Amino acid sequence: TRQRQSETGAGTRLISSIADNPDNADPLIKQLSEPFTLYQAGVDASWELDVWGRISRSIEAADADTDDQRALLDLARLSLTCDVGRNYFELRNTQRQIALTREDIAALEDRLGLLQAKVDGGLVDHFDLERQRADLDALKAQLPPLLAQEGASSNQLTLLLGKQPGALRDLLANSNRKIAASL
Repeated sequence: TRQRQSETGAGTRLISSIADNPDNADPLIKQLSEPFTLYQAGVDASWELDVWGRISRSIEAADADTDDQRALLDLARLSLTCDVGRNYFELRNTQRQIALTREDIAALEDRLGLLQAKVDGGLVDHFDLERQRADLDALKAQLPPLLAQEGASSNQLTLLLGKQPGALRDLLANSNRKIAASL
């Protein structure tokens, strides 16, 4: 650090009072009031004997806690990955069930048209026609829960991936069309 004594400070007043001639004191006061450099250095060190192993055991415990947290993070990642995979396959399974149900409805409607023509022609009685209509209605009743399940699976998958609701709807719907086209 750089320091300088005041010309009017306590040390310079002492010199002025001791000196027999004030003219002799002025050069000494000027010399003392010149700036000077002060060098200081300091080092602190401490140590503690670990006689009973307390410090080394606390370090080992901290390392074990770190490993435990790392394992929990890996478990969370694995769980999330499994949930994403399971929900994706559930969604695809539901979409395939919807496609098959729609194909079955179309086939039953065609068959119902043929039966209606046979009933009109007198070849078959109304019993078969009514049974076929009941089967068609039962099959159509299965479609809304499947569509609701598809929406729920899609939303759950979107949530697991951290996206906004409906963000993956177009992507998942386009993939479903590609799957249906390949079959």
